[in-house]
Amino acid sequence: MPRVQIPVTEVTVAGVAPPAQVTGDATEKHFLALGRGDIILEAENVGSTVTRDVTIETPGTVDGIAVAEQVVSVPKETKRYIAIDSEQFRQKEGKVFIDPAHAELKFRAFRAA
Repeated sequence: MPRVQIPVTEVTVAGVAPPAQVTGDATEKHFLALGRGDIILEAENVGSTVTRDVTIETPGTVDGIAVAEQVVSVPKETKRYIAIDSEQFRQKEGKVFIDPAHAELKFRAFRAA
């Protein structure tokens, strides 16, 4: 099965309502479609017992050296806001790959319009 998209909400000067959250899929995983500019990814751990990790995949190497993937720990019952640099994390397909550790993670993504 293909990765599940996390839609990116364009935030305007007029303001926007928060979009629905996307439930983490640790099997199929997720992607963000890149457009112009960087993205802020909201990761919420709705679980009440343990910290959950979100991994943002890197596309490979720089000067022949493997670039470590970015792992963000989200404590139980909290949110983390993660800056997604569109160049640093861009895959060949022009997407960013997001790998949640568990379905207790919920996501929303934002970009300034």
